[in-house]
Amino acid sequence: MARACCGSGARDWFAALTGSLMALLIAGTFAAVADSASEEAIAIEEAWARPMPTGRELGAGYVTLRNAGDIADRLVAASTPRAERTELHETTVIDDVMRMRPLDGGIEIEPGGSIEMAPGGLHIMFLGVAEPFSAGERIELRLEFEQAGERTVVLEVRARPNGDSHHGNTHGDADHGHAHGEEGDHAH
Repeated sequence: MARACCGSGARDWFAALTGSLMALLIAGTFAAVADSASEEAIAIEEAWARPMPTGRELGAGYVTLRNAGDIADRLVAASTPRAERTELHETTVIDDVMRMRPLDGGIEIEPGGSIEMAPGGLHIMFLGVAEPFSAGERIELRLEFEQAGERTVVLEVRARPNGDSHHGNTHGDADHGHAHGEEGDHAH
């Protein structure tokens, strides 16, 4: 009578190993599909930045973010090789004084929702720009999302759509105290 090469303990071990490997493979496939779905869920539109006056080191950029996904996502950071530092900002008016502050927690985009960055509201602040942005230029911007990961977009440097009457073209004239070592709200 022929004798089997492996005992029941070895077969059980092999079956457990095979089952574990299959579970990891399936979980990895679902994770890859989920990552791909979250990347596709965020649309980045209307990416633009203002031209900067000569000699200014501060600039602003704007995008519209749309979340077609089923879960909230959050823009947590932005960067560009053109600026020493890039911050997510919010402008508010309190007692007739316009104040700008960095949003350390990022900007949440609800499922099915959108966020429109615009002068006088949410924006991306560029600090320490060595060469001011000029009309017609295209500026590479990296955006980092909690769910969708890193995305790169190109900002078209141009005046505000439909004119630039609100907020002028004076973003570089603002007193951005935190850029010089102070933190918190600052008047604009």
